[in-house]
Amino acid sequence: SILLSLPPITVIDLFRLMYHILCVIIFVIAILANGNEVEGGGLQCPALPPHVPSSIHDLRPDDIKVMMTLGDSITAGFGLEGIKGGANEYRGQSWSIGADANASSVFSFIQSFSPNVMGGSIGSHVVEICIDPYCQNPYIPKQDKLNTAQSGAQVEDLSVKEFPYLLQELASLGVDMENDWKLLTLFIGANDLCGTCLTDNPYGEPDRFESGLFSVLERVRNNIPKTFVNLVQMFNLSGVYDLGLDTLYCTEMHQHVSGFECDCIMSETATDTSRNLTDVITQEVNSRMSSIASYYQSQNYTDFAVVIQPFARDTKVATLPTNFLSSLDCFHPSLFAHQTMAVSLWNNMLTKQEAKKTYIDPNDTPICPDSNTFLFTY
Repeated sequence: SILLSLPPITVIDLFRLMYHILCVIIFVIAILANGNEVEGGGLQCPALPPHVPSSIHDLRPDDIKVMMTLGDSITAGFGLEGIKGGANEYRGQSWSIGADANASSVFSFIQSFSPNVMGGSIGSHVVEICIDPYCQNPYIPKQDKLNTAQSGAQVEDLSVKEFPYLLQELASLGVDMENDWKLLTLFIGANDLCGTCLTDNPYGEPDRFESGLFSVLERVRNNIPKTFVNLVQMFNLSGVYDLGLDTLYCTEMHQHVSGFECDCIMSETATDTSRNLTDVITQEVNSRMSSIASYYQSQNYTDFAVVIQPFARDTKVATLPTNFLSSLDCFHPSLFAHQTMAVSLWNNMLTKQEAKKTYIDPNDTPICPDSNTFLFTY
């Protein structure tokens, strides 16, 4: 029988098994002890007086009628419920567009001022990965709505795979393309940058990244008028590895399990040199994002804007609480991280450029806007 053909279990094997189980228990206990997820839902802020925006530069939160995203597994909410949630995407809790009743997200914040806003994703389902040729119908529209993010997505996938679905769903939801003001959050780059140290991987090359990003933004500008784009810059991925060193569980996960998710940061072959290289290229990619945003600002469009939201750029991930990482893989952000990122993005949006925070602070609370608070484009 198969059982009889298995090799005998040695004392060393049992010790290793007990060690791994102990690592899991310690990490889960730490997560539970430090679990500071906030109560979900919208903001408790005074209502705003009626307002009719004259241009993209005069938008307030209550003017937004439609919310959309382009991105990867972070925006899809992969793994945010940790081990107990398994390999599922919790799109209803996604930091930028989660629309579950108890979600603490930018969508729920906007909904506090624009109750009929459309596009928020709901619920959870098995991970969606769009890899050719297995990419015929990767979405579940009833839940995904206008959250087009796909786990594993790289910048070039935004134009080819995500944007067509976005246009399709905008039509399906009956969005008034010419009159409704729309908010698009674009956060991409982790899957491009995780392979920058590999000689056969061109995807993290800054020129290629910039070209792919500009391509999808032009498609948005030409097809979806009245759109304010949050272009969110990347954090240094090496910080995820450094934060993981705080726990035995994450150290083991990075070396033996989740390394395939980010070769140059966490795999068994990753080194300080590969991590430093990835960080250098990350900041160059952030610089390219800034250049693209500056280009659009120079065009003086009245119905389209691309605004850098830099809250992640200078974040020292290693200084964040351990429960910022999902207990599923110690790589993706946890529910607490999603809620914290939602506040960081919201506050960036409502702050002028020179005053925007460039790091995540878990102690921040959401800004309550007044009649003079706008989605600043400058």
